[in-house]
Amino acid sequence: MVRKNNYTIEEYSLRTEDGYHLIIHHMPNGEKNCLERTPVFLMHGLYSSAGVWLILGPGISLGYLLVDECFDVWLGNSRGSYYSVNPMDVKDKDFWKFSYHEIGYYDVPAMIDFDTISPFTIHEPGGGSIWELYQHLENHNAKNFRQFDHGMMRNIDLYGELQPPQYNLTKVDAPVRIFYSEKDKIAAKEDVLTLSNDISNLIAVTAVPKKNFSHGDFVYANDAKEIVNNDVIAFLKNNRNHVSLPTPNPTYDSTPTPTPTGKI
Repeated sequence: MVRKNNYTIEEYSLRTEDGYHLIIHHMPNGEKNCLERTPVFLMHGLYSSAGVWLILGPGISLGYLLVDECFDVWLGNSRGSYYSVNPMDVKDKDFWKFSYHEIGYYDVPAMIDFDTISPFTIHEPGGGSIWELYQHLENHNAKNFRQFDHGMMRNIDLYGELQPPQYNLTKVDAPVRIFYSEKDKIAAKEDVLTLSNDISNLIAVTAVPKKNFSHGDFVYANDAKEIVNNDVIAFLKNNRNHVSLPTPNPTYDSTPTPTPTGKI
């Protein structure tokens, strides 16, 4: 799909510290010649893959747009996703015993280390284990953000306490910019704002300027470029020469403004 659109796509294989096989895709260039490119890492969400960043094609999907703006684009694929599943692995029940804790703790760092380190990482709120859903439901019901609950006895073995520990988001030292939708029922506004309050290096929290924009629209909507991608790209371009951004007081923009009407 990518090559048919006259863009270059490369595929690399790596293994995580805990032994999972991952595939990472790289888009080093496209039709536009650039003197230099800034690395950027795109990570899909629950039950998705790298293809989500390319599915609508050039001129719309963020992966293509970033290549066109002289970024060196790396596309991650977590364990259990379409591109990171070995046919022999799927037959092993233990293979699927992971939640998004393992994706965040092992997969993402391994991929970022591999592409030698991108100043920018973008995550779309997409994996393939039922345990990911379990952890999501646990956190939803407990109204917090913590590690997987294995039950009291197993928790004592793993964590040294009856309840799973909370994730300490104050340790996130990378600058964070959040875009959200008022009508997103999966990443609800209330949850986004609660999350943002716990992040110490928050740059801004911005509601997209379209009332009925939903969770999947961030990557599947034909107007995603106008609604959110242009702002994402502008932010990255303005800061492409700053690997370490300053830590300002975060801004909260929750008043939407009018807007104009497979295989990799």
